[in-house]
Amino acid sequence: AAGPRRGHVVPGNDVGNDALRVDRRMPIAACSFQVPTRGHTVVSKAGHGADPTRRERILVVDFDDTCTVGDTISHLVGSAMVPSVHGAGVVEEKERVYARLLRDYMTERNELVERLFADDLRDQQQGWLEMFLDRLSHFETRRNDVVVASKILQGATMETISEAASKVVFREACVETLRRMMMSQGSRVAVLSANWSEEFIRASLEKEGLDARKLTVVANSLEFEV
Repeated sequence: AAGPRRGHVVPGNDVGNDALRVDRRMPIAACSFQVPTRGHTVVSKAGHGADPTRRERILVVDFDDTCTVGDTISHLVGSAMVPSVHGAGVVEEKERVYARLLRDYMTERNELVERLFADDLRDQQQGWLEMFLDRLSHFETRRNDVVVASKILQGATMETISEAASKVVFREACVETLRRMMMSQGSRVAVLSANWSEEFIRASLEKEGLDARKLTVVANSLEFEV
């Protein structure tokens, strides 16, 4: 996964309390999987080791379209497009910008995946999966630069983000699985996502009654200015 980088969004005069900047912790594209780790010995200062037979279970899960019913980015974008807060003119312009961002993203992503899945490349390239994920990560990071430059999330606040998060629909089995894992001793849960807002993900999970403080969330993160 690419390391964290920052991109700046300069606020306009028509908004306040804005989400100004995206901290692009761009993870590789992920799917749901469970990783049991081998027991290991940790030597304390006193020289005594921990139980080498202890095993830790880690559930790593994707967010959009895996835990949720459909993609949720439109809800997040909607947090910066509230007519009563941002004005009808701003909302109409952002709707056009979002449509263009979505169209360009899907076109470029589909073309990239098609190239990477070409039979001759897949069959001849050693370490193909690593190469595939690396190129996809670079693509996502580059597209995030475009999102930041577009200022599409300018004007979003934690209040509007939380309200947007309440509209997210989860798959029932996913929520229950996360809940059981979080309650299970010796288990950890991590959400790995290319979603634009870690804050939005956490607010969505909290809405389902999950304690997001006990979760590791690896996603892009917004910065706010009062």
